[in-house]
Amino acid sequence: MAFVNEFVPQEDKARIDWNSIPRPIYRLRPIHPYRWTIDRERDVFLMKTEQGREEASNQYEFLFWWKGVPTRIRLEKSWPGKNTLRWHRLGFFVPEPLRAIEPEIIEVLKEALTVYGFDGDPKTPIAVEVQFDF
Repeated sequence: MAFVNEFVPQEDKARIDWNSIPRPIYRLRPIHPYRWTIDRERDVFLMKTEQGREEASNQYEFLFWWKGVPTRIRLEKSWPGKNTLRWHRLGFFVPEPLRAIEPEIIEVLKEALTVYGFDGDPKTPIAVEVQFDF
């Protein structure tokens, strides 16, 4: 199976303890899952949790779930061409147990971001070419 953009089903909202996953900016507010980019077979998903404002509006915080282990990722989006989106790595906070496989995690993250595309909307996807500088 591959990554797909979808709204988070109720049974998935219930199976994960969202209150235990720390948010970098709004620490006291839990994550409210709405939509994600998920590969169920590998138990991996990507979910936007925060977006910057004003001059930082192209900066994003993501939760990248790796087989039960939550990982924080901070990225910035730029537009080098009309339909070309490029992701820049600002921070990748890999927990100690996963550091040995960080290169594999990054490759799977790129797969997820390619499917996430413009904004991960499962109803109205916007076609873009996705690039990475990491």
